[in-house]
Amino acid sequence: MEKNTGAFICDENAFNRILSLEKRRGDKFIFMVISFDNLLEETLLEEIFEELVILLRTKDVVTKSGKQIFLLLNNANLIYGEDIVRRLNNLFDDEYPEIKPIFTLKNF
Repeated sequence: MEKNTGAFICDENAFNRILSLEKRRGDKFIFMVISFDNLLEETLLEEIFEELVILLRTKDVVTKSGKQIFLLLNNANLIYGEDIVRRLNNLFDDEYPEIKPIFTLKNF
């Protein structure tokens, strides 16, 4: 039996449907976009994506499109979102110092 670890990964269409459903339910969540303007290699983006999935909770939802990663952090407030940004910045400083992602958060 496979153990659930990390965030739920889905394609863009499923992510958008989940996002719409969460908005309708009215629960608190954070919508986050991580953009990589200076990231050129697809394999590097995939590596970053896999590490990110492990850092998140099983109830969080994640997808990627182009040079962006989209996150839906369920039952989260802005403080939790800022904590995730801090942890991700530490990851980038330690593992990928040449990459400077841009984080955008929206609280629902």
